[in-house]
Amino acid sequence: MLEIAKKPFEITEQAIRSHAFSHRTLKDYPIWLEALLDVKAAAARANAAASLLHETEQALIEKACEALPAAEYRDLFQADVYQGGGGIAVHTNVNEAIQAFTVEAGTPLEIKTQINASQSTSDVLATAMAIALLRLSNDLVEALTAIDQTFLLKAQEADGIRVMARTCLRDAMPAPLNQLFEGYARVVARQAASITHATQALEEVNLGGTVIGSGEGAPLTYQGLVIPFLAERTGLPLKRRENLFDAAQNADGVGRLAAVLSETATTWIKIAKDLRLMASGPLTGLDEIQLPEAIPGSSFFSNKVNPTLPETVLQACFLVLGNYRVVQAAGEHGELYLNVFESCGALKTYESLDLLARVLSKFHDYCLKNLTINAERCEHWVSIWENHHA
Repeated sequence: MLEIAKKPFEITEQAIRSHAFSHRTLKDYPIWLEALLDVKAAAARANAAASLLHETEQALIEKACEALPAAEYRDLFQADVYQGGGGIAVHTNVNEAIQAFTVEAGTPLEIKTQINASQSTSDVLATAMAIALLRLSNDLVEALTAIDQTFLLKAQEADGIRVMARTCLRDAMPAPLNQLFEGYARVVARQAASITHATQALEEVNLGGTVIGSGEGAPLTYQGLVIPFLAERTGLPLKRRENLFDAAQNADGVGRLAAVLSETATTWIKIAKDLRLMASGPLTGLDEIQLPEAIPGSSFFSNKVNPTLPETVLQACFLVLGNYRVVQAAGEHGELYLNVFESCGALKTYESLDLLARVLSKFHDYCLKNLTINAERCEHWVSIWENHHA
């Protein structure tokens, strides 16, 4: 731990005293924190190219940005992420942490003229969040792709097995069970493709536009180099937004991704409910599939195995739907030249991506892969229907 960091950061502590309420702090969003430090490092390099920093100052800032994501420094980042001013407390927390590092290194740097030169909370936070969402999206797409393949395997296992198709929860007609699993695979594949498409807009960032997109306070050399430097550092195909005024005013890129996640959650509510229903019983329910026991069952009813993972998926999806309403509100309430609520909506999108990636990975590993089909039970229901209609 930095010795200097044992003393409270002055402005960050002031913001915590007067504004903090959510118990959601910057350290709880490590991917965003790492992205913020990537932005600060790229900005230092661009400022050095624009002759605003000496090479030694640039190197010290970059060294701080490399070190600060480590777990030993995580407690430095205590700013409440849900604060007014477009997230200025978060940006200040990062700047003060970098400054503390430079003090500890014996070469104190000044925040306004060195660490934060050519930058604004507006373009720094938006750009860092775009990077974080791109990285989190990759995790979710990987989870969905794995599930897609497993549903296709389940469809192969179900080949030749008939099941009663039910519409409006009433008997309809016998149908091939493999088509149900293939349907799940297809919708999951579409979800992965939709998320990938929605994130492409986030590759266009507004770093260098400063507060409202004018670039005021940032040299042209800095503006031209900072995004290429950031793309090189992150390995992401980042490029400059065509209109930076538009970027400051409108958060529809985040909104579009959040809408896709809402649709993904809606679909997963259906899939999780289907599996829960098909596994009902075993004596007085459908019992067409059997879900693995992820945790011990009911202590009240002996040998009762509950569908805990589908129910966990359902609750995660409820949270995602609630998050989407926050994203909508954040987009609605932006005013004139700057949407100061963009980070609020972006954070909820971050949370939704993280929720879905985590819960679907667990669902895949601990439930779906070991789901089994009760072929005799499926045929039992079909035979009852056929005998009735003979």
